[in-house]
Amino acid sequence: MNETIYNWNDVMNTETPYLVAKWEDNKDYVALLLKHSKPGKWLDVGCGIGNFVECCNRYGIDCIGVEGHESAKEIAQKRFPQIQIDINDITDSLSYEDNTFSVVFCNQVIEHISNAKTNKRNLPSTKR
Repeated sequence: MNETIYNWNDVMNTETPYLVAKWEDNKDYVALLLKHSKPGKWLDVGCGIGNFVECCNRYGIDCIGVEGHESAKEIAQKRFPQIQIDINDITDSLSYEDNTFSVVFCNQVIEHISNAKTNKRNLPSTKR
């Protein structure tokens, strides 16, 4: 795993606003993306504890997440058991075919990756 700016497991052991965020906090993102995207499956890269993925699924959008830390996936599944989060180091190539997703969402992730410009190439492309 490439070096990141912070260790997610350390975040899990602190009092942080990120951990008290709710799926409802993502409604504006979902509405904006619905307005500007084509129908299809969505991917949340670096989904953390899955709030965006949960919000999408609660509104009937087929969305999955990818996260590098099993502990984040476990929190998400306790809160929303049907959530799909794949474990993958996002600094490595992701195992999704290009054009699988109509939206690839990556929020508050890039700044935590040591070489974001290079690693951006690891994201699946979308068909527009």
